[in-house]
This record gives sequence, C-alpha cells and structure tokens, in this order.
Amino acid sequence: VILTEEPEGRLQVDKVLVKAEILLQDSSDDEKHEILKTLKRIKTMWEDTQINMVHCHR
Repeated sequence: VILTEEPEGRLQVDKVLVKAEILLQDSSDDEKHEILKTLKRIKTMWEDTQINMVHCHR
C-alpha cells in the first residue's frame, strides 16, 4: 500500500526542486548556499524514504 504513494512523493520533491531553482535565480551567495544545503537534506531524506519504502514495505 505504501509503495503506491511513491509517485506522489516524487511529485512533491519535484515541486520543491522547481521552486528552489526559482529562488536560486534571485538569491545572494549566502542565500544560495543555504538553499542548496536544504535541498541536499531534502534529497537525502527522500532517498532514505524510498529505500525504506522498498525494503520495509514489500
């Protein structure tokens, strides 16, 4: 059941990436650093979630 939610999760992550690209265009170097750091955390959390979904919910 939880694996059926994976496409929705992917869609949400993609939305975040699009918004981040827009933010990065008009940000200072310090802001860009923070945005990129946050994006890395989000991507890592999503990858961990996907692994958990596959390994724990099959």
